[in-house]
Amino acid sequence: MTEAPVSRRTRRRRAIRAHPEHNGHRGRPPAASPPPSDLGSILQLVTAIGSPIALGTALLFYFGWRRSAAEAEALGFDVSVLGMSPQDFMLRSVPVLFFPLTLLLLAGLGAVWTHARLLRQLDRGRGRDRVRRVADVLGWSWLLLLLAGVALLVASPSLGRLWLPTFVTLGVLGTIYGTTLRRRAMKDPTRTRLPVVLLVAALVALLLFWQTERLARVAGLALAEEIGANVRALTAVTLYSPKKLQLGPDVPETRFTEPDSAYRYRYDGLRMLDHASGKYFLLPDRWTPQRPRLIVIHDDSTVRMEFTRGR
Repeated sequence: MTEAPVSRRTRRRRAIRAHPEHNGHRGRPPAASPPPSDLGSILQLVTAIGSPIALGTALLFYFGWRRSAAEAEALGFDVSVLGMSPQDFMLRSVPVLFFPLTLLLLAGLGAVWTHARLLRQLDRGRGRDRVRRVADVLGWSWLLLLLAGVALLVASPSLGRLWLPTFVTLGVLGTIYGTTLRRRAMKDPTRTRLPVVLLVAALVALLLFWQTERLARVAGLALAEEIGANVRALTAVTLYSPKKLQLGPDVPETRFTEPDSAYRYRYDGLRMLDHASGKYFLLPDRWTPQRPRLIVIHDDSTVRMEFTRGR
């Protein structure tokens, strides 16, 4: 039996398929993919653990909770009595953090501007030596700022406890930046290993929570001191109830004798402290740090409340 003649196009197609370089990898080993960079690994880990937004949310919640806890403790009760939600705690932290966050953003802009100037100095002969000297000083910033923080703690314990976390944080960041800047000035290709980067990032995050705790405690105590010094500056509350509530001798009680009255008792001398979880938290006019009292009234239709400012 004779074979059918093969066309020229078919022979050409077979020859292309049999060629060792067909499909870009036959006849030679595939090219090795470049190893992943440390930056890529860091980004993958950050994405897996959490984002900067998650860290900021946690800081807002922690600040609000710590501030409320310090305020409640100074006023004579536990913060758990308020029954506040995480959203309530975060909202409480926003007004207090406006000024610190503004300072932090301004400091960040200043750091970016300074970094750009230092990088321009590296393109000059004498400028490289100046950058190297700056990097050497920054390399010892952890020790210098730690000593400054301890000295402030000894000289003024209250200010020292407040600012010591900031000194430690700036010392750690300054040392890391100084090391990186020196390598760049020396044209050293050595890269910081990934475990070191992750440990430093975890340390900085812990320092941020430490500083947040200090600021929140100071803010809570200051607010409680302001409230305790002038309770009458709070909103006045008049409470009407169909039943006797027995709020104590320091809360004036008035009884109505009209038979058609919907409410039998009125209570004056109360001040509005907070409202959360369907409850009103009230302080008596005669509140003192020596005899602190917190009155909790459920927000329902059985009682009527009137609020008055400047009384």
